[in-house]
Amino acid sequence: MSQTKNYIGASLIALAVFLAWVLVLPSYNKISVLREAIKERENLLSARNAIIANLKSLTAEYQKRAGDIAKLSSVIPNKKSVAELVSTMENIASRNGMQLTGGTISEQSAEAGKQYGMLLLDFNFSGNYLSLDGLLNNIEKNLRLLDVAFIDISPSSFGASSLLDFRVRINAYFLGPDNKKIGN
Repeated sequence: MSQTKNYIGASLIALAVFLAWVLVLPSYNKISVLREAIKERENLLSARNAIIANLKSLTAEYQKRAGDIAKLSSVIPNKKSVAELVSTMENIASRNGMQLTGGTISEQSAEAGKQYGMLLLDFNFSGNYLSLDGLLNNIEKNLRLLDVAFIDISPSSFGASSLLDFRVRINAYFLGPDNKKIGN
């Protein structure tokens, strides 16, 4: 009987080891793999949360600067807007007692890689010297970015002694085809 007890005890121990090997060890390995997967997912989740927080802060900063972006869009518009330029120049001329007598507008060929385009405005005005001074001051104070590149002054062809003819060449800028919109 003592031998039977030994066999039964050894059999139970062997059965326990076999069941542990078959049932418990695969579950343990599976749990280890799942723990590693959970750690990877937690790292991924924290990285995505950091990205979302960064995106929210960038959105808040963009909202704070929306006014600046609108002002910049006024200084350098998204499109050529030739009619607006002619209207602006005629308005500035009439405010200073000058008459817009003619002009030409052409687009400078865009250079590769430039983020802006340029319109070449060549206007002819008739008026006196003080009105030219006022015209240049108003062009300088204008919201739109304009560069006066050339001024030619000659006596008026109408025969009036106090009138002068002015030819003013101006460069006006707009966003190029690669950067159609500011802030969008």
